[in-house]
Amino acid sequence: MAEFRLFGEVAFTVGGRRVDIGPPRRQCVLAVLLVDVNRLVPVDALVERVWFDRAPRKANDVLYSYVSRLRQVLAADPDIGITRRSGGYVIETDPLSIDLHRFRRLVAEQAFDDALDLWRGTPLDRLDTPWADSVRDALAVERLAAVVERNELRLARNLPTPDLPALAAEHPLDERIARQHMQALYRAGRQADALDHYERVRRRLADELGADPSPPLRRVHEEILRGTADTPRPAGRNDLPADAADFTGREHEVKSLLAAVADGKRTVVAIDGMAGVGKTTFAVHVAHRLLDRYPDARLFLDLHAHTAGRGPTPTAAALEALLRALGVPKQEVPEGVDERSALLRATLAGHRVLLVLDNAESAAQVRPLLPGAPGSLALVTSRRRLVDLPAWTTSLDVLPFPDAAALFTGVVGDGRPDRQPDAAAEVVRLCENLPLAIRLAAARLRSRPQWTVEHLAGRLKDNRRLKELSAGDVGVASAFELSYAALPADRQRLFRLLGLHPGADLDVEAAAALADADPDDVEPLLEDLVDVHLLQEPVPGRYRFHDLLRDHARKTAADAEPDLAAPVVRLVDHYLATATAADLALSPKFRQRAAPSKKHFATRDDALRRLTAEHANLIAVVEWCAADEPERCWRLAAVLFRYLHTRGYTADLRHLHEIALAAADRDGDPDGRAVVRTNLGLALYRQGDFTAAHAHLRGAVDLDRPACRNQALAALGNAAKKLGRFEEALACFHRDLELCRAAGNRHGEAVALGNLGAFHIDIARYDEGVSYLVRTLDAFREAGDRVGETVTLGNLGQVHLETGRADEALDHLGRALALCQALGDRHGEARTLTSLGEAHGRLGQSDEALKHHHKALELIGEIGSHSLRTAAFNGLGTTLRHCGRPAEALTQHREALAIARRIGEPLQEAKALDGIAACQFEAGRHVEAEASWRAALAIFTVLRHHPQVARVEARLAGLEPI
Repeated sequence: MAEFRLFGEVAFTVGGRRVDIGPPRRQCVLAVLLVDVNRLVPVDALVERVWFDRAPRKANDVLYSYVSRLRQVLAADPDIGITRRSGGYVIETDPLSIDLHRFRRLVAEQAFDDALDLWRGTPLDRLDTPWADSVRDALAVERLAAVVERNELRLARNLPTPDLPALAAEHPLDERIARQHMQALYRAGRQADALDHYERVRRRLADELGADPSPPLRRVHEEILRGTADTPRPAGRNDLPADAADFTGREHEVKSLLAAVADGKRTVVAIDGMAGVGKTTFAVHVAHRLLDRYPDARLFLDLHAHTAGRGPTPTAAALEALLRALGVPKQEVPEGVDERSALLRATLAGHRVLLVLDNAESAAQVRPLLPGAPGSLALVTSRRRLVDLPAWTTSLDVLPFPDAAALFTGVVGDGRPDRQPDAAAEVVRLCENLPLAIRLAAARLRSRPQWTVEHLAGRLKDNRRLKELSAGDVGVASAFELSYAALPADRQRLFRLLGLHPGADLDVEAAAALADADPDDVEPLLEDLVDVHLLQEPVPGRYRFHDLLRDHARKTAADAEPDLAAPVVRLVDHYLATATAADLALSPKFRQRAAPSKKHFATRDDALRRLTAEHANLIAVVEWCAADEPERCWRLAAVLFRYLHTRGYTADLRHLHEIALAAADRDGDPDGRAVVRTNLGLALYRQGDFTAAHAHLRGAVDLDRPACRNQALAALGNAAKKLGRFEEALACFHRDLELCRAAGNRHGEAVALGNLGAFHIDIARYDEGVSYLVRTLDAFREAGDRVGETVTLGNLGQVHLETGRADEALDHLGRALALCQALGDRHGEARTLTSLGEAHGRLGQSDEALKHHHKALELIGEIGSHSLRTAAFNGLGTTLRHCGRPAEALTQHREALAIARRIGEPLQEAKALDGIAACQFEAGRHVEAEASWRAALAIFTVLRHHPQVARVEARLAGLEPI
């Protein structure tokens, strides 16, 4: 939601985040358009208002540049735009998104307190032009008129007017303010002071204006002299609790609620949220904001749905309390609920009464307490969603961090949080932004001046935060316990078991596994827990705890459940079955080898969506299994390999398989030990740690297990190739091919041929490489392996790129990119984007080339692959050099060089040195260029990359221009 502020410094916010507008002149252009929102402002008028008589030369051009910049700023909200029309500009947006126009609307609605609350400083602050001065003067008049009208209304309702003495002193000749001040003094029993004020005003009018007091002022003076000045009847009963002096945040919620009831037609607002989220504080704060609109009575009634030591207030008793508060004699209150409800509606009719019905148990408890017609308003708070009430509803969540931090600082009140901001942020994080927890933590710190904020944070970290977050009979745990105790037994059991889940969220099937129940039976129980705010449903079908509630659920489970491990083991088996079924869908060619599973995914996309949704949970479950379930640990990690590898989650891939390696060794299963070592080697290879990858893969090959023999050999060959061990690499690839042919494994044969093709490309034997790759492509297409087809297309594109056929490279690489994106192969997508960037660069298509390079680097940043990053920096450097930007190219090649040396990738190191030399040569630094080329030549020679050797030698000999 976008908002503009003209009261104070000109500002623009989207979703509560401030967007920088720019310098004061640009702010002034925006302010001129906003003051006349949705109306054309002529260019001449804009120039005059922004610069007056100091307009620059070509002012229209400068104005155009300001408007262009403003359009970029306002692009943060697509519903806002500045349009050029004949002769001028107009900004088109909702006027109520601008505080000035919202102020005027609220004044027209006589919501004076809300209107005046919008003033947060001098209007158009920092804008120093005659136009801004005139606007400020006009707005000051409007504000004073609103204040006077507000005080007139307050006097009519016998409400306090604390600002009148200052107003009277500031505006000594304003007779309306003088009259109001005299009336307020008289009603406070200060008749003499009222008469003295009249005399001072009379003399000043005569001395300065040569005028007598107006008839209305003289009339009030005479009434005060006679003691007959009008005294309105006392306002109705007001038993609202005091507004919280440290109320913090909730600006959007308050604003939305006030807007919802502004027309007076709504009679019910329902406010729900979890225990401790601040529902009562919020409702009371809003009620105080609404005082002026409901002069006849403002009543607060606690319905005690969750109060220690007592049950919910019966509806009949609540009705009696309301009727008695409204002045109905006890003997006239009827017996039945229906009769009392009818009398309440009749009593409220024709009056403006505000009811705060706090801590409601259910809609059934509240419904008879509600007004029957517009005019009065009920604010209802409950931990349960009251979906069957005819109400405008708002659900309160925990506070955003800035508001939560401000609340903590405000409650502590002595500056310690400001002096230890990091520790204060940690306390707020440990309180999970829950207002009750923050208030209790802050109160604890405030009462112990010898504590530091860091000490408090340490106490909250020590697995006892629920115990720490209490004060007397008030505490987070006790608030949660009241919600839990109100549940039926089956909901209580599910709540406890959900607390045992190691991950962050879960779906119905996972909950059913924990409960050992049918999903159809569990789903209604989950929805009930959501309705009472013991569980959250951030997206349909997925549930999670607030972290403090999770702590409470785990503690409750530890106290009540006979076996804490069995439910989680059921959950692990559920995830293992789900992941196995998803893995089958990701690679249909392996379907015939996999163990049977009851679960099934119709498409690859369905499987990817499910694994993505469960990603964090699957990692947490593998970690949980490490201690006592080693077989389940390595099996689940292994079945996740394809998903994590394809999606480029290399850090998670490595982390899980390092855990799984220890588990597999402890479990002792030979296949498990070999599979995990192979997968860990591949994860390390992806990260660019080729030496460590080689060690694990050599261990897997030595174990010689059929379950992963071919994959281990192929991966070991690639690791050896990266390390420059070409004989070992070639031997691995040929051995892999031999074993696949002997076993009639056509798919494995295609993989081996592809590795041989890539090997020959890397050593610049392009004809042999292409021969292998053509056969590989046919084999993968025959097997229906689109992942293999993608890799092969990318390799063929690279061949064409390195042999100067950029057009053909684009064709192969374009098809490879489309397949990568269709398959969700982020690693392959990043690699292909880099190659496409180089291809476009060589064809002189600079913009397209740079776009692909930057996309590649952005994706690599998410994946975290050093090997890909090195190639990407080198590719971007080459393209920048072709674009005539050698200084920027040099930076990229140096980045590539640093990473290549760190991870031990000689080919990319040589390419980086080659690029650095070319940049140095173009800059005229020939001695440095020669040194860089000689370093590159040495590596290319070792790598047997004969075309590169010949090219660099030619450059060194001065035979080839750059």
